[in-house]
Amino acid sequence: MKVFLYTGLIFLLVLPSCRTARPVTTNDTATVVTAEAKKPAWVSKRPIDYRYYIGIGVASKKNQLNYQQLAKKSAMEDLVSEIKVKIEGASMLHQIDQNDKFREMYQSHVKTIISESIEGFELVDSWEDENEYWVYYRLSRESYEYEKKIKKEAAIKSAQDLLVRGNADQESGLVSNAIDNYVQAIQILYEKDGLSHDPILENEIIATLNRLLSRISIKFQVRELKVIRGFYEPTVVPAIITYTSESDKEFKAINLMIKGFFENEKEETYLTSDENGTVYFSLASFKSNASQVLFKAQLAGTKLTFKNTALGQLINRSAPIVNLTVKLSTPSVFLDYPLNDKVAGEYLKKWFIDKKFNMVKDSKTADLICTIECEERYSVLSELYTTYLTANIRLYASENNKEKLILRMDEVKGVHLNKETSRNEAVKKLGGSIESLLYPKLSEYFMF
Repeated sequence: MKVFLYTGLIFLLVLPSCRTARPVTTNDTATVVTAEAKKPAWVSKRPIDYRYYIGIGVASKKNQLNYQQLAKKSAMEDLVSEIKVKIEGASMLHQIDQNDKFREMYQSHVKTIISESIEGFELVDSWEDENEYWVYYRLSRESYEYEKKIKKEAAIKSAQDLLVRGNADQESGLVSNAIDNYVQAIQILYEKDGLSHDPILENEIIATLNRLLSRISIKFQVRELKVIRGFYEPTVVPAIITYTSESDKEFKAINLMIKGFFENEKEETYLTSDENGTVYFSLASFKSNASQVLFKAQLAGTKLTFKNTALGQLINRSAPIVNLTVKLSTPSVFLDYPLNDKVAGEYLKKWFIDKKFNMVKDSKTADLICTIECEERYSVLSELYTTYLTANIRLYASENNKEKLILRMDEVKGVHLNKETSRNEAVKKLGGSIESLLYPKLSEYFMF
């Protein structure tokens, strides 16, 4: 009986291994689980959990080696979007500008700050298929609010200390240091989560900063500058920056950035005030048709504030600015040309008169002397005369004979059966060439 039982048991154990193996195919629904069936619920439907801020991110795997980092970044941005970004009406943004475009830019900047500084988030799950990679992060609301409170208290304490240091620097005449301390105080109130931790303290700092800016003075050493067009020697114009403390002590304002620019021009020059509180602007060209232009010098803050758009706008609202009037006059011109070059001379004379230049008859009373010399040669071929005219035009200062501009028209030609007529044709073409080619060069040189 025992032998029978053992034999039966062995038969049962061996029987499965004796079956013929059946290969698994992709069409075998019993062994293959579809991607849709494996997809977790949070991928299809966003979870709702009021204890957490939730961030879900996805990135395509096609042609992207860093798809995991991209998915995480997307999840962090999604998480941050759940944290309400509110710009208080009493905060710095309201003080600076109520323009909608600026507000949108600043709110975007706030979200970036939060995204970069956020801590305590955790990875809940991830999922991927052949095409996409998904991640699910969350952040405890309670933990976030606690950390926010700790950071707020630390930020307020640091801002108060910087305000005290700024006030001491201001009274000592260390204007640049004072501005930097006030600016850093404002930055600290914002830098951790992008929202003002203490609008009242913030406004106190801004009011103090504005009072400081109102006590900074910029003065040019000359009230106006006279410039003759075409005589563009670089002119150095000093501007002196001073600061008067609340106790009426005057100090040289050093290490301040001063912006120089012509009115209605985009180009700007930035200089830093030296140990004497002075900057030196070099004015070399004046692109204007007007009889006078304004050159402006304005406080641009410090190297620290210059890097921050929002704080830069805050400085600009109260920054002192001063104007220097630059009077532009056209030079008096003596035109010197021989009678046989009269046509070329008349064309040049017309341009000078149209541009309001003062034409004089004595070279000794002229600022500028313009000479014209024409070289001509002839050739004859098959009874056709060809006249070649080359015009050399030279402009130089009468005072020191220094050349200002040299222009040349090479071999303008006229062709005719009659020699004199061929010359007249060449002269006519020369006049047209002066209009089309030389007039623009003259306008460019004299900045018209």
